[in-house]
Amino acid sequence: MKEQRAQRLFRSLTHIGDDLIQEAQPVKPQRTLWLRWGAAAACLCLIAAGGLAALSGSEGTSQDAAETTTSRGSQSPLPYQHSNALPPPPPCDTGTAGSISQDACTFRYAHTRDFSRQRQQLEDEAVIPLMEGHPIFSCQARYAEDGSLACLQLSWSRRGERENYSELSILAGYWEVPEPEDCIGLETDQQGNLLEPKTTVTQRDGVSITTKGQEGREQTVTFQNDSGWYQIKASWNDSQAEVNALLDWLWAHPINFQRFPMAEGDDYTLSTLPEHPNAFSGLLPDFAAAGYTEEESHLSLRNGLPVRYEGFYRPAAEAAQEVGAATSDAVIHWCLDTEADVYQLARSIGTLDTLTEAAVLEALAAEGQVTFTWDEACITVFSKDAPQVWALIATLQTS
Repeated sequence: MKEQRAQRLFRSLTHIGDDLIQEAQPVKPQRTLWLRWGAAAACLCLIAAGGLAALSGSEGTSQDAAETTTSRGSQSPLPYQHSNALPPPPPCDTGTAGSISQDACTFRYAHTRDFSRQRQQLEDEAVIPLMEGHPIFSCQARYAEDGSLACLQLSWSRRGERENYSELSILAGYWEVPEPEDCIGLETDQQGNLLEPKTTVTQRDGVSITTKGQEGREQTVTFQNDSGWYQIKASWNDSQAEVNALLDWLWAHPINFQRFPMAEGDDYTLSTLPEHPNAFSGLLPDFAAAGYTEEESHLSLRNGLPVRYEGFYRPAAEAAQEVGAATSDAVIHWCLDTEADVYQLARSIGTLDTLTEAAVLEALAAEGQVTFTWDEACITVFSKDAPQVWALIATLQTS
């Protein structure tokens, strides 16, 4: 049950459906073994070495660059030389140790703001590259307690067919941005043999560029120059040309971190319907009147105003008998989003006033979900009980 709740909270925060997650799964001949940090302490040398890789042919890279492929446990750290013009880093969580290096520091992010809705403006100002083939864009900025920018996360996504999938991102800051995780991945071949990790370091204009991974696998490209620290991340399906193009763009257009003051970003928070009883009036059925009990729900606010809702409902009789929601065929999963992406909108079978029982039942029979729009909102309902879903939708049409 804890795992189910965590998955639901993830979907509420990211609004990524199970179908999109399933589409994003690559077909690879290798297996990845996941180890908890505590069990993997003896294998940290493998992590230092990283995946397979080589970023070759990047425009502007010196022909006689010294290319080093590190062996297990012998990787040299990136030469992070901070400019005197850079601001000091935010406070670190040093634990009980008396001193801690910058590399081991875990920043305490006190605030997060979202700039995703400013995509067009950021492109016009040449703050971010024009990525026409990636319709989904996300831009999140993290700040220290005093409001100073700690790091910036930019990502561009493309969904659809498996061969068209793409996930490109840039993690950037004035200094190296540690990304603590509670597990690690070690790749193995089909026979279960551990793949020897390699890291490639090249030079470009006197700056070291470290690449981990390669085309056909996830890869990262990391460097630091006078403007800041950057890490490009690419999915298994992103071509080397796309990665190189993003690297070249960053080289010519260092990110203007001052463009992202906390006061100008959107503040997303979680709330509940009882705290905002009038949210999405007319777009949420009266589940109680229909004999359903709310199991769990999440209301997302942007700058204090409701923009998303996700609720899980099941028949009151099942709830009284404590029937597991995961095993119930009558569970209603109702999602509403006023900031739907192009893929969500593409699934719509029509507007609320044009829906018919036949169309709703057909959609649910084919995909286990039905999507429609109304009043600038995109609504998706997941359920195995198609007649009950239509009954709920019909109440909205007559309200």
